[in-house]
Amino acid sequence: MASKEEKFLEDFNKILEGKVTDVVARRPRRIYAKATVDILEIVKLLNEKMGVNYIGTITGLDTGAGFEVKYHFEDASRAVLFTITVALPSENAELNTITPIIPGAIYYERELVDVLGINVKNLPAGNRYPLPEDWPANQYPLRKTWKADEYIKNAEVEACQK
Repeated sequence: MASKEEKFLEDFNKILEGKVTDVVARRPRRIYAKATVDILEIVKLLNEKMGVNYIGTITGLDTGAGFEVKYHFEDASRAVLFTITVALPSENAELNTITPIIPGAIYYERELVDVLGINVKNLPAGNRYPLPEDWPANQYPLRKTWKADEYIKNAEVEACQK
């Protein structure tokens, strides 16, 4: 009889065939994969076919050569955590929001916009997060190219001029 993890992997691979690659269980109940199609398409399938409706968090990384966005999901019924990684180019980095399916992703996606400058298409309107509303445009503090010292110096100059 297959374990819950084995059954999850079997279903996951069958449902997402051709939509993810490099599917691996690196340790018990932890599965990783790389997206080859739009994340929204993947999340729709996971929701419709497997009932996945919970995201633990989304992690955005600047790799220097581009961005990686890691979607960390949980399938509580099978006690499995799984991560799907989306690779994005440095220029014009964008992806679709998953909030139509998982509304709780909204603040994680807002964070991608605020701190990395990734364009999350169709993200519902709302306040910035986590940066303040008056944060300067095109200042993305988690990008490797962000010049913190220049930002601080400019902020100090502006404060002295007020």
